[in-house]
Amino acid sequence: MDIASPLLVLLFLLFNKKEIKGGFKWFVYYLLSIFLFSAITQIFDILNKHKTSNLLFYHFNCIFFVFLLSKYFDFCIKSKASRILDVVFLVPFIILSLLNFIYLKRTFTIYGLTSIWVSIKCLSFYEKKLSSPTRENILESRNFWIFSGLFLYFSVTFIIFITYDFLTIGYLKGNYDWIGNLWKIHNGILFLSCLFYIKAIKCKE
Repeated sequence: MDIASPLLVLLFLLFNKKEIKGGFKWFVYYLLSIFLFSAITQIFDILNKHKTSNLLFYHFNCIFFVFLLSKYFDFCIKSKASRILDVVFLVPFIILSLLNFIYLKRTFTIYGLTSIWVSIKCLSFYEKKLSSPTRENILESRNFWIFSGLFLYFSVTFIIFITYDFLTIGYLKGNYDWIGNLWKIHNGILFLSCLFYIKAIKCKE
């Protein structure tokens, strides 16, 4: 499902022939990167049969996600508070990234940190819309549905990312069936967020 969900959104975008420009362009790149990452990871696991670690790929992927989302956020949220948040996030993000590259441990802490950053960005977007209401119908706003999908995914999966290391290499190390179900929940949340993205594509702007 982690491959099918973003692919469904991309196909919907293709068949609807929506113009891709501005901040929306960076969000489409983000969706494409999710699909490619999931597909490459699956192919790697099948061919490699888990003989070689793919952690380096996961680390690079997270950095790429952050870059694409930051470009999208720059178009939608322009404020001093938002820039300060980016700096506060960037410092621990760089430190964790360097540690990941040096030690190549199975850590989703960097994804957990990213989830906090994205969730706060989404909340600041909502605050901006609610504090300065306009005649715009927010339910017809493309960005509203995109931010809602991002908030749903990152706020809910935060607990999965931040505890995954503990559950896989900690006290529950031997219970892999149960751990697998945790990732199924992740894929379910991804699917629901992609439904929001499809709704966003239906909007004019």
